[in-house]
Amino acid sequence: MESVARFQSNLPTDSARTPGRSCRRLHGRFAWVTATESTTGQTGRARRGPGRNTGATRQRIVAESARLFADRGYHATGVADISRAAGLGSGALYHHMGSKEEILLEICRPHVIEVLARGEAIQCSDEPALQKLRKLARVHMEMIATRTLELRVSLRELDSFTGSNKIEMRQLRDRTEAVWDAIVADGLRRGELAGVDPLFVKAVLGALNYAVLWFHEGGALSSDEVADRIIALMLGE
Repeated sequence: MESVARFQSNLPTDSARTPGRSCRRLHGRFAWVTATESTTGQTGRARRGPGRNTGATRQRIVAESARLFADRGYHATGVADISRAAGLGSGALYHHMGSKEEILLEICRPHVIEVLARGEAIQCSDEPALQKLRKLARVHMEMIATRTLELRVSLRELDSFTGSNKIEMRQLRDRTEAVWDAIVADGLRRGELAGVDPLFVKAVLGALNYAVLWFHEGGALSSDEVADRIIALMLGE
């Protein structure tokens, strides 16, 4: 139990980060996030007026913006740059998106919510803690393999958000990390994990996030193999 106490003593005191909360509460918190999507103005869709294009042009804007932000950075990319890359005339971008920050939110938010939802489902399963950790790592690496540009932008530009967008994105990040914390703490209590350092979760996430800079599909290792090796290394296996 000493290792459990040592691990928990290094966790944030915020209730949203406390391990051991019930799966019902976890899904309730996620439901709160998705419910506010249409009421708080956090997403571009909530802010745009009726009749705005939400189809192919919008997708093209988001895709080209992800490429530009990943290459140049958010602040070094202007609206005019995005418009040219998306093949839009001067001022036309604002018929599809409310602002440049709205585009950034469209790039970063969807995959974070997906990782959170999948992570909560893994946490609520009956599998051993080690298997849950492997699955969480595999989800993370899958995102890096399939949404590389979006992950690069998300990791680099979190502090570029302002106001309520910044608060929401930080909350989503913290809730995602809290899933890891809860699984580790539960594994320690059950005796399924032993001697886990209090910095284990941050070290694993740091290693996984760094993979966005070097991992390429079709290389020597698959995304699943990279995920499994990172977990094994961090656990000293």
